[in-house]
Amino acid sequence: MLKVSVIVPVYNVAPYLRRGIDSLINQTLKDIEIICIDDKSTDNSLEILREYESRDPRVHVIALPKNGGAAVARNAGMDIATGEYFGFLDPDDFLDLDFYEKLYSSAKNSDADITRGETRIVKINDRPYMKHQNGMIERQRAAWASHWWTAIYRRKFLLDKGINFPVGIMTGQDAVFLIKAITFANKISFANDAVYNYFKGREGSLDSKFLPDAKVKSKLAAENMIIDFINTVELDPEAYMITFNARVRYVAGTMFSRAMSIKLKLLICDELIKIYEKCRHKFLLAKLNPDVVQFVADKNVHGLYYLLRAKDINSKTHYKIFNLFSILTVKNRPDKKEFRLFGIFPLLVLRFKAKRVYCRLFGVVPLLTIRNKSRKSILRLFGFLPILKLYFRPNCTQYSLFGTLPILTRTCP
Repeated sequence: MLKVSVIVPVYNVAPYLRRGIDSLINQTLKDIEIICIDDKSTDNSLEILREYESRDPRVHVIALPKNGGAAVARNAGMDIATGEYFGFLDPDDFLDLDFYEKLYSSAKNSDADITRGETRIVKINDRPYMKHQNGMIERQRAAWASHWWTAIYRRKFLLDKGINFPVGIMTGQDAVFLIKAITFANKISFANDAVYNYFKGREGSLDSKFLPDAKVKSKLAAENMIIDFINTVELDPEAYMITFNARVRYVAGTMFSRAMSIKLKLLICDELIKIYEKCRHKFLLAKLNPDVVQFVADKNVHGLYYLLRAKDINSKTHYKIFNLFSILTVKNRPDKKEFRLFGIFPLLVLRFKAKRVYCRLFGVVPLLTIRNKSRKSILRLFGFLPILKLYFRPNCTQYSLFGTLPILTRTCP
């Protein structure tokens, strides 16, 4: 029996495909098979795969007759794979050359159903960095919520438990697969020096920055599959709440932030209310997310929307003329707020630093600086001229022009 079957779904990734396949055929673990499933690509991805198939007998290519999505492609690969363990590679990613040798060695030594490596994040025009998660997952396997491909899974275990990728949704199937696998696995072992290189930011990737209508609905369907699953199996309260809370935070945080329209954001809020109703331990969820739960428990969709909108550090507001032309765009970031004319030209930029706020005209000219101290705040014009000082005293606040002329006192009896 082959040691590892690596399943690679392929769709329109010709510019990146050779890097990924080369990292497979050059693995130090030679006793592997590489199953590439072309999901009806419209570029020359299939030609590249056929080239590798003719050069290396370990490469097997399946050309699907129609585009069915990543879940259909991966399931097709699993159906014909014969290896003792299954591995998965997204075609725009690549592996360290000893990745599968280290994973397989750990799996055999520990007799684990799943063996996990670590992930290196590779971005365009940015330095790669490691994403270390194994220590956290070793303490509590329910904390494993992503990076499912940095692992191998025992073939017999997956077949016995009927674990595969749900079809009918375009994205989010991998999360369903992962939650089922880690729930049923008898043992998970770790190989911290086995590294999967995750290429982030490719144009056209399913993991895109903004989510249109179809992707939002697909991800919501996947989240409901996960919650319905954990409600049907026996989990201790800690593992249950880690998994459930991770789904709530993902929907309320990442999905809400990446949704492309107000209509989609309201749909997400409505879905959060339905998700809350499914929770076995509502009291524990309220302790973990008190601000969100106060609105979902009251089924207050609009209140929840404005709460999540205020918490969204990557939000953007457009002010349009006749609802057509964006005359002003306000972009929020963790460390600054930008006011852009026509969405392009930086009219005003507010930068937030420790105890100071810098206001710059056109993003360059220092217009106003606000410095906060324990008992006063100072507003300086052009960064040096103190035009207003606020003195905070017991029961009152005093406003002084130029720091010397008191013009207003607000008293709180």
